Amino acid sequence: MPDGQHLRDLRVKHGITLEQAAAALGASTPKISAVERGLRHDRQLAERYQRHLDQIAA
Repeated sequence: MPDGQHLRDLRVKHGITLEQAAAALGASTPKISAVERGLRHDRQLAERYQRHLDQIAA
């Protein structure tokens, strides 16, 4: 499962707000925030989030 801090770092690096990430993933902002902070362990969401950020980086 992707590390939440790593996901946050990538999101910030690419200039994406938490709200934009949540909208792109079809998830709530608090849910994305909790994944980034390691408070929510949702493997499926974290992997989708990683793929989304990888596509932006490509």
